[in-house]
Amino acid sequence: MEMKSHPKGTMGQTKFQTLIDYYLGDMCLRDCTDDTILTNKRALERFSRFVSPDGNDKDARHSLDHVNIGIVEGYVN
Repeated sequence: MEMKSHPKGTMGQTKFQTLIDYYLGDMCLRDCTDDTILTNKRALERFSRFVSPDGNDKDARHSLDHVNIGIVEGYVN
């Protein structure tokens, strides 16, 4: 499957909660177990709090414009 490329900065406008919702919806469509969906939801919410500008964004309503590879590597490591 070919991945579509987005112009630079397009994803930065997206709210993280929107991406979480789309991903979890896709998992439902692929018939993943409830436990798998819940586990991934919690992991994504933890990451969302980590990258949140105030460090405590429970609803993941922030955009991704400030997230870069260094921040992601800092979370993973």
